[in-house]
Amino acid sequence: NQVSIVKLAAEYCHELVESGTLRSMVWSTTNFGEASNTALAGAKKDKIIDDMIMRFWNLQSIQLVDYNMERAELSMLIDELKFGLTSNSTTTRNVIKGACTAALSSAHVTML
Repeated sequence: NQVSIVKLAAEYCHELVESGTLRSMVWSTTNFGEASNTALAGAKKDKIIDDMIMRFWNLQSIQLVDYNMERAELSMLIDELKFGLTSNSTTTRNVIKGACTAALSSAHVTML
């Protein structure tokens, strides 16, 4: 059931983001202590999305171009999740958890 998959993905992403050891396996260069207005913008946001997609969807960087639509959707989701929130590290972590949950509970993962 899809609701169960989303709940499991949300719990997984919470643990992943809150553990420095675990999150470095997916986002080795992301500064989770950085304010969201810089951590979740431009090339840094793209890197977060690309690292997540490659890890969760088992892709190589050369394949990312085939997933530009999905990358754009995740980018818009990040923008929507952080809209109106205070720019701080808590927002950075919470928004990444949301994007992580979306990517991990997507059909790309659940249909494998």
